[in-house]
Amino acid sequence: MRNKVLIIALISAALLSNTNSNAGVYAATLTPRPAAVAPQAVTVDAFYQSLGTYGHWFSHDRFGWVWMPYDVAVSWRPYSVGQ
Repeated sequence: MRNKVLIIALISAALLSNTNSNAGVYAATLTPRPAAVAPQAVTVDAFYQSLGTYGHWFSHDRFGWVWMPYDVAVSWRPYSVGQ
C-alpha cells in the first residue's frame, strides 16, 4: 500500500512540475498582438495632381472626370496596344 501511495505522489509531482515548466511556453504563445494602426485619410487630390503632370483632366458626359495623356494620337485608346 505504501508503494502505491509513493507512486501516486511521484506521478502527481511530475505532472505538477511539467505543468509549471510549460507555463512560460504557453504564456509566450498567448501574448496579445499589438493593435493595428488606424488607417489614414487619403484624398484623390494626390492622384489628380500626379497624373496632371502627364496629361489633362476633362469632364465627360458619360464617364465623369476623364484623364487624357499629352502627345497621343486622336485615335488613342488605353490598353489597346499593350500599353
